[in-house]
Amino acid sequence: MDRAENTHDPKTVSIESNLDRNVTVHVRIRMSGEVVHNESYLLEPESSRQVYNTNTDDPDGNEAFAVVITVGNVTVEEGIATNQCIGDPTYSISESESGELGINFQASVC
Repeated sequence: MDRAENTHDPKTVSIESNLDRNVTVHVRIRMSGEVVHNESYLLEPESSRQVYNTNTDDPDGNEAFAVVITVGNVTVEEGIATNQCIGDPTYSISESESGELGINFQASVC
């Protein structure tokens, strides 16, 4: 088997606000179909925080996680795997000129 298939590389999920006001961000994370994290966070303007680490629920080797982020009526879902060659995922909350909220996924790629 390929080393990447057998290597567990923990990921720390973070959220950040690029807004000039407080915003509530809901974070739901599923591992193997089971919800392992389901919390809401109040982010202050221009702030960030770590919300989850994939080691928290003691995954058995490589696991796929579904990260669901909701702000207002905007929801994004991204899949990450502990053997995926990416950096720690960050979800950035921003607002368009027309006032619509957006959520952007960022992670460095190996």
